[in-house]
Amino acid sequence: MEQNQPKNYLVESILVTIFCCLPFGIAGIVFASQVNSKFAAGDYQGAL
Repeated sequence: MEQNQPKNYLVESILVTIFCCLPFGIAGIVFASQVNSKFAAGDYQGAL
């Protein structure tokens, strides 16, 4: 069963960091950057 890669929301996290709230934006960037690597390692639940 093929699973699609979940959206990582990296662009949205960067925009939140620039225009809105620095602490939440940085946390969003950190977690968004982990999505692709976790999905590539086969950790679909972690990527979600």
